[in-house]
Amino acid sequence: MVADPKTERILLWNDGATEMFGYTRDEALAMPLHNLVAPQLVQLHRTGLSRFDATGKGELVDSGRPVEVEAVRKDGSALFVELTLSSITQETSDGATVVMALIRDVSDRKAAERLRRAQRSQQQALELHDSVVQDIVLSKAYFELEDPEAGLAALEKALQTARSMVSGLMEEREALFGLQPGDFVRSRPVSPESETDP
Repeated sequence: MVADPKTERILLWNDGATEMFGYTRDEALAMPLHNLVAPQLVQLHRTGLSRFDATGKGELVDSGRPVEVEAVRKDGSALFVELTLSSITQETSDGATVVMALIRDVSDRKAAERLRRAQRSQQQALELHDSVVQDIVLSKAYFELEDPEAGLAALEKALQTARSMVSGLMEEREALFGLQPGDFVRSRPVSPESETDP
């Protein structure tokens, strides 16, 4: 795909783009480029185009670095695409510079990554459960054998294991999603009358 950064007009649209986004060539050439951009990214997209139009430089254009972003099909459904952006100076009287985007649909890859993360989280949850339960069972046994000191030690070990494993899980989520541990604290307690409060 090729577009004019000044006007956001799409200048070149091939069959692959039609298959990916659902717009015919005539539809694409008559619409602004930001129709393909996820709503939450439109302002960032337009700011980047304006900067490139004004300076001839962009953070991604001509960097050779692919970037993954969310895009939107004609029917409104979302997809993830990988873009590599290059500038092209036209051989015309005004020598205008346009931007060419090589685009790949990476939605399947993103879905596979989400599945792997979910499976890893499930495995970590099982490991957390098993480790803590074992220590709690051991603690209970010590108390039943009237050895409270050993029972408390086993209970403290269970708490340390839980803290350590939960801390590791939270660090991973912070790296992936920008979440902090406090983001998971309830804003209000669950009432006894309702088990469905958020």
